[in-house]
Amino acid sequence: MHAAKSACPRAYRLLHGNAVACVHDSKALARLGSAVSAVMDRRPIQMTRAKIGLAVMVAVAMAAGLKSWVLARLISGSGGGTSVKAQRPPSLLKGLLLVMPVLLVTNAFAIDPYPGEGHPAIGASVITNGGDVKATFISVPGEASAFYYDYLYVEPLLPGNPDFSNGGGGTGETPNFIFVNHGSTAGQVVDLGTFPAGTELVFHVVADTSGRPFGPGPYLDWYTGPASRNADGFAHAWVDGAYTGPYGGTAVGFEDQDGLGDAGYEDLLYTFTNVTGQGGLPVAGEGGLPCDAQTATRARIDAQCDCGVPTHREYVRCVARAAKTAGVSKTLARTIKKCAANSTCGRSGFVTCCRTNGKGVTKCSIKDGAAQCKAPKHGSARVGTHASCCDACAATGCSAP
Repeated sequence: MHAAKSACPRAYRLLHGNAVACVHDSKALARLGSAVSAVMDRRPIQMTRAKIGLAVMVAVAMAAGLKSWVLARLISGSGGGTSVKAQRPPSLLKGLLLVMPVLLVTNAFAIDPYPGEGHPAIGASVITNGGDVKATFISVPGEASAFYYDYLYVEPLLPGNPDFSNGGGGTGETPNFIFVNHGSTAGQVVDLGTFPAGTELVFHVVADTSGRPFGPGPYLDWYTGPASRNADGFAHAWVDGAYTGPYGGTAVGFEDQDGLGDAGYEDLLYTFTNVTGQGGLPVAGEGGLPCDAQTATRARIDAQCDCGVPTHREYVRCVARAAKTAGVSKTLARTIKKCAANSTCGRSGFVTCCRTNGKGVTKCSIKDGAAQCKAPKHGSARVGTHASCCDACAATGCSAP
């Protein structure tokens, strides 16, 4: 033990039986503990940035522990002084690898709630009422969940109006963008010019996947309106003509990942004056209103499995098999399985619980009975309307075709 202590002076030591592992970045594990708590408490809109930070910290801790283990083995084999028992990587660090998949599971799929949400429609078009159109950035700097840098442009380019167009086609971002999700300031207003009534404004996001401002790409191009405009065949924006949140107007939200990723549609958020939404599929609605395409696919797959099975594990396995049989994309299959995992199916007596805090942000969780669904301070709570947290807190439901 004395030899092990001398091998790592002033280092943070992890005890593992009679062995000692040194972590030479003494503050890494302290930061790791704080990060775990932060990830578990964050809103969906903040999750991706928190997960990246957590993954980096775990990597640092693992690298430091492995370095110390190798160092201790070299010392033990040097033949000088007291021998050191061959060490194994500490169980704490190995355990972190096992819990990481659990920590990184989020409520994916349904669009993330946002302040002032009214009736968002996926794949809707933006139509001008006639006259001057102004755009206002409503994302909070530093809190956008997007890893990509998303640059916003618009067409058509009419004589006399500023040029906010971008040709797309994977050619990358240009400096004449309207907003960028990492850098634009909440409340920033940009005048897009004057348009005749009935003109469709096609908003275009260039997503730089390098995660750096004006980085090397690759670049992804996404458009408002129907799914046919996008290379992956999915609608990448919703339009909310009933938005009541900050800055007013008609709100638009983009999803920047190929295949829709977590389908949160919160990677770039902004509002417009003098425009309205037209068409698209309501995200939710009673009376037989259709679900968006991905929700409809998930509903059809879920319907193949009995929510009342004896165990939750059995239900999740059934949904995973059904998704595989259906031949959906790997991204969508993962989303379907996550929604099944975050449900009450196979959990007799459990409920989905929608808790809204004082800022109007709603989170869903699974509770052991309605009595455990309690309101946070200055907030409210209600039992969800669906078995899965992916649907439970929507204002209304939707019917799959």
